Amino acid sequence: MVADTTVYYFKDFNWDDHIDTVYYSYQTNKVGDNIEEIIYRTDIRKDGVHKYKSVFGSDDTHSEFIYVGDEWVLDARYSNDDASGETIRSVTYSSDSLQSTHLEIFRTADAPDLLVSKTINRYDEQGRKISEEQFDPDETDDVYPNLCKYTYRYTGRCKKVTSRVMKFENGEYTESACQKRKTVYNRRGLETKAVDYDVKNGRTSRVQRTIWKYDRKTGNPLKLTRYSIYGYGVAWFRKPLYKTIWTYE
Repeated sequence: MVADTTVYYFKDFNWDDHIDTVYYSYQTNKVGDNIEEIIYRTDIRKDGVHKYKSVFGSDDTHSEFIYVGDEWVLDARYSNDDASGETIRSVTYSSDSLQSTHLEIFRTADAPDLLVSKTINRYDEQGRKISEEQFDPDETDDVYPNLCKYTYRYTGRCKKVTSRVMKFENGEYTESACQKRKTVYNRRGLETKAVDYDVKNGRTSRVQRTIWKYDRKTGNPLKLTRYSIYGYGVAWFRKPLYKTIWTYE
């Protein structure tokens, strides 16, 4: 596969300040081991049409562009192509391979290493991830970022994931939100259905459903259909939020 393009169309009926419609297009180009991802976004607002482009390179570079006149112009405010520093990612496993520690470090020539993120994953005896937890990378400063915790449960060809967002409030981290996802796989290990839930005040509500269809002989994806309560209210079972259709030549 040389290129893969997916286009999303959204219309938000709740925002009445300036954004009316947003279009997202994601494209990934692959040439050997070199992978580049480009995200195009068009915002149609009351004051006109605004176009943006994000470019992510396989060397961890990230550049942002805005469309001015008839050309793309680099938005230096969001560019991290600074040659003076580099991002280093490391993974360390425990002696029994049931735990891994993931670190992301930003290194420059004239400053101490900066620990950007820290995540610990835990696995069962079959090598399946059972939990993922983010930690404050620098507990000595006064910055307390939002953190996420994930737990994974497996039953047959079904995987259930519970995610929690932790926020620092009143001198400690407390759980502020909870979401769940149930994913069903076929015999080939391909996703066939996923249902997302929100959990608030002890009540669980279904908010999104995704369905995949594959070619029975090859296993290649044919269609992805997503239904969501966001934007369509109670009609989300009848009207898809968007569809992705694959064709092969």
